[in-house]
Amino acid sequence: MIKKKLQLLLILIFVTLGFNVKSQVYTGGTMGVNYNDGVVVELAPILGYKYKIFEAGVSPLFSYAERQNKFAAGARLFTIVTVYKDTFVHAEFEAANVQKGEDIKSREWVLALPIGGGYQYEISKGVYAYGMILYNVIQKENSLTKNPIIRGGIKYQL
Repeated sequence: MIKKKLQLLLILIFVTLGFNVKSQVYTGGTMGVNYNDGVVVELAPILGYKYKIFEAGVSPLFSYAERQNKFAAGARLFTIVTVYKDTFVHAEFEAANVQKGEDIKSREWVLALPIGGGYQYEISKGVYAYGMILYNVIQKENSLTKNPIIRGGIKYQL
């Protein structure tokens, strides 16, 4: 039932925002590396939708913190607004299930709200490379990444 409602909502959004839906949907991936508290590597595929200057999407994420020897998996919802040409502001809500202590079975959910900005560059038709610097405004003690968060990635317009 929930799956059908979600499908109906997505169809309604696509129909409402424009008829050329295919050219406004994009996919890609992000890689983040954070060195503030040891090395933290993050991989996150993305699926997004763009309408004029506004973008929104979802991204599952997988992280590993070398110093803490912890793995995390979760998801994020993001929104991007282009403010001038290829410069943008970015905000997201993230929930990650993080290993708690040494016991791999002991886990907890950690919430994050990174905001910031970035720049994208079209490297070929419909393919963009981008980079961003974010600041987690609700930084938690048990979060894998520390501020500032630096990310880069590639996105491809379908």
